[in-house]
Amino acid sequence: MDVCSFHVEEDGYYVVNHYVLPTREWYDNFLKNPDTELSEFISEGIYFVEDDKLKKVVKGEIVEAEVKELLERNYEGTNILHCKIDIFFNGNL
Repeated sequence: MDVCSFHVEEDGYYVVNHYVLPTREWYDNFLKNPDTELSEFISEGIYFVEDDKLKKVVKGEIVEAEVKELLERNYEGTNILHCKIDIFFNGNL
């Protein structure tokens, strides 16, 4: 189970975006043992995290990516797992 917590100072409406990205080790294993179904699913981009930096594969080359890109892109056809939660916090009322 993946658990994430954060401290909220003020009551209000919040939008929480949660991303799950694989590691460089996952990418290296994917290259050694390509999964045909997964390869077809990931047609629009492969992303992973290495040394606390976001990386992506562009035309077979690994380049750094900006977190802002995750917020703005369509996740279909990528290996990005994303969950968006709208929450109204009223714990201080």
